[in-house]
Amino acid sequence: MSGFTRSIKDLHLDLTNRCTARCPQCLRYNPNYRLKSGLNKNDLSFDLIKSQIDKSIFENCDQVTHSGTTGDPTMNPEIVPIIDYIQKINPKIFVRIHTNGDMHDPDWWYNFGLLMKNTPSDVQFAIDGLSDTHELYRVNTKYERIIENAKAFIKSGASSSWQFIYFKHNQHQLSEVRELASQLGFKRFKPLRSTRFIFNNKTKVTNKGKTWFLEPSTIINEEMITGLDSKKDCISCQSMDYKMIYIYPDGTVWPCYFLGGIHVWNKNDPHLQIDLSIIKREIGELPTIHDDTLSNILKSKQWNKWQFVLKGYLVTCKQQCSGVSTEQEEFGLGFNL
Repeated sequence: MSGFTRSIKDLHLDLTNRCTARCPQCLRYNPNYRLKSGLNKNDLSFDLIKSQIDKSIFENCDQVTHSGTTGDPTMNPEIVPIIDYIQKINPKIFVRIHTNGDMHDPDWWYNFGLLMKNTPSDVQFAIDGLSDTHELYRVNTKYERIIENAKAFIKSGASSSWQFIYFKHNQHQLSEVRELASQLGFKRFKPLRSTRFIFNNKTKVTNKGKTWFLEPSTIINEEMITGLDSKKDCISCQSMDYKMIYIYPDGTVWPCYFLGGIHVWNKNDPHLQIDLSIIKREIGELPTIHDDTLSNILKSKQWNKWQFVLKGYLVTCKQQCSGVSTEQEEFGLGFNL
């Protein structure tokens, strides 16, 4: 093997770890529904991206994703100049953004849509139901505000998707939500089943004096299918397969978004703490674009040490990249954001 992932086709820039929502199963929260330490602190700045990520990387990249593992990309105050900069370097690059759509107002979203219009791009709005169910999971967001923001974005002519994570409490609305998405002008509708009931079948939520439980959907077999169920010993590393690189909001560089940021959000998860200890043993100090350019990091001997993930030492790699097909991931049986 010549080396670990060096030529990037899918660059994940996680622009911020800030978010106003309080989704109960989000990686931002511990089992007691308290925000983990280290979050709501970091943004990737426009200057950092310009100075530390060579233009040639964007020129040769097929896709840039702003996924928001522990934050919402639209909370980065420089998201507009960042996207404009990337698109001007490579007008053919596909820009994908994941958001709950709760930030800003319709005017902002309309103008943001004008930036994305007539470019290879998609903004994916996470809307998990209708007015009576959406906020049971997307706690601290407002359904009506999100719909108005999405309508303004769509009015600009930009491309958008409606992502719908279905649970027991909203699964009966699947057809109605799909129809509404079509009526509003969303280009795609993406239903996902929550995969975050792996260790229990209920998630207790308490907010503003009210308590309720999230339960997995009963639409399909709820046996959680992950790579941990696979009898395969090998790892099909998505970083290598798809030439993916991920940069967390604090500037640390990772092979993928499955691993990225676990040094911040691994609290109270013994599996992730073990994974992090193995990573520190194999890699040492995590590389960061605050200290070196992305090109230099990918050429380094230290980066090449990431080949160890192919040995299957990490629980995360077994869960996400062993025995799970791309079709399963597409329909939410893998990781969802």
